[in-house]
Amino acid sequence: MKQGPIRVLLIEDNPGDVRLIQEIAAEVPGVQFHLVHVERLNDAITYLDTELFDVVLLDLLLPDSQGLDSFLRVYQHTPSVPIVVLTIDDDDELGLTAVQTGAQDYMIKGQTDRQLLVRALRYAIERRRLQNELEQFAYITSHDLQEPLRKIQLFADRLVTLLTRREGTFHQETSYLKRIQQTAERMQQLMEDVLQYSQTIVKTYTFIPVDLNQVLHEVLSDLEVVVSQNDAHVIVRELPIIDANPAQMHQLFQSLISNALKFRRRDESPVVVIASRPIEQHGIDANARTTRTLNYEISVADNGIGFDTKHLEHIFGVFQHLETGDNYKGTGIGLAACRRIAEQHNGRITATSILGRGSTFTITLPQHQSLGVDHASTE
Repeated sequence: MKQGPIRVLLIEDNPGDVRLIQEIAAEVPGVQFHLVHVERLNDAITYLDTELFDVVLLDLLLPDSQGLDSFLRVYQHTPSVPIVVLTIDDDDELGLTAVQTGAQDYMIKGQTDRQLLVRALRYAIERRRLQNELEQFAYITSHDLQEPLRKIQLFADRLVTLLTRREGTFHQETSYLKRIQQTAERMQQLMEDVLQYSQTIVKTYTFIPVDLNQVLHEVLSDLEVVVSQNDAHVIVRELPIIDANPAQMHQLFQSLISNALKFRRRDESPVVVIASRPIEQHGIDANARTTRTLNYEISVADNGIGFDTKHLEHIFGVFQHLETGDNYKGTGIGLAACRRIAEQHNGRITATSILGRGSTFTITLPQHQSLGVDHASTE
């Protein structure tokens, strides 16, 4: 935990709220706050360029910036500094959305006391520190740990080549070396999958309008070789534009298509069909008005080996995979990452399957990520 004064950049234009926070901070026993106060977001950006802060306390309703855009501008400008947002009591959903997008916490104006302020600021700093450590761990996993593994593979390859060139019988030695190669390849795939899954945990993402047709075009370009090797047919129907993170959408569809190709039937060329359909949901908002929200069900269907649906929850767990024989080896991480991505987009993923005939994975995602009533149609 940080020792010494906690440097806080307070971005707030309401004099009453500023005075209250200053008074609360001054009364905290054993904790010293150094508050720098600005009223406009542009002034805050200038301070962040020139001074170091431990945490930002940000009002989302400012003279020069409103709503989630206020948070995104600060977060994208200085992603390493933890942010706690301030919302009004009827904008609780906006605070939650800010947290889902990368804020460490949110507090409701008028409900802030000494204990809550200290907890929110200290926890925000500590969570950001832990996130930084996890990101460093992910970097080590992807680089430092994979380098010795590459050398094992390299020297095993050279020994296999050397033994096959020499006269005599080295069948047993070559067999052992090939097993080393296969184990090293599996370990490398496992490390890559763990890294990919860890990024869905430690990273925070900004949602922007994403054309899923373009995402699929890029995914199929990346998978062009493996699609060709499997003599597969991937059919993409018209897909929507939704608020999403493009990198995570790429990861989601690449995992699902790769999964379909991996668990193919040996007697038939794999066929993967990706389609979508809109679904409207109706509800009542806080002001008793009818709301209409548009979601999309996106299906990824294949003609592969399928699975028994009694294992449905099992397949979405980390390091969980079904016993499908030696020909179908997996790390049990890909579908867990898919579920996490769907949930981070306020959606869900499920599947149906017929053993021996294929599976359909269905992802339900909102067209717009909810920001209070900004994206909800009202009648």
